[in-house]
Amino acid sequence: MRAAVAMDQIYVLDRNEALYPVAHLDARGRQLDGRNSYSLCFTKQDLPPVDGFWSITLYYEKGFLAANSLNRYSIGDRTPGLAYGPDGSLRLLIQNGDPGVDKRSNWLPAPHEPFMLMMRLYRPEAKATEARWRPPAVQPVAIYAGDCGEP
Repeated sequence: MRAAVAMDQIYVLDRNEALYPVAHLDARGRQLDGRNSYSLCFTKQDLPPVDGFWSITLYYEKGFLAANSLNRYSIGDRTPGLAYGPDGSLRLLIQNGDPGVDKRSNWLPAPHEPFMLMMRLYRPEAKATEARWRPPAVQPVAIYAGDCGEP
């Protein structure tokens, strides 16, 4: 297992130091693709449980960072200007097209082709290391347009 991880993700830390959930598929089981738009929504209660920090990085399907007009390759709790909802929820937009000035702070630009997402949880809390917390599914925007707490 360690050798397989090291092949693609050199310098991976022990699970008590960091966790690296990866998404290749959306909530419907389809390959993530920048020709579609997605939402990743965390309720206030389900924000990544860390004592350090967390981030999500977008990679081309082959594992490289995707160039984009915003020069943003990851987004997380340390992203300047990240906008939380009035209820403390956090909606991230993952898409190729610029969502506009009012939503740009929460936008992770995607290439116009297949991609993958890697979350990094640094100093994860026990509920993450013990699998009592899981990241939300990446939702196609056409399916999931409500607030984070709505179905």
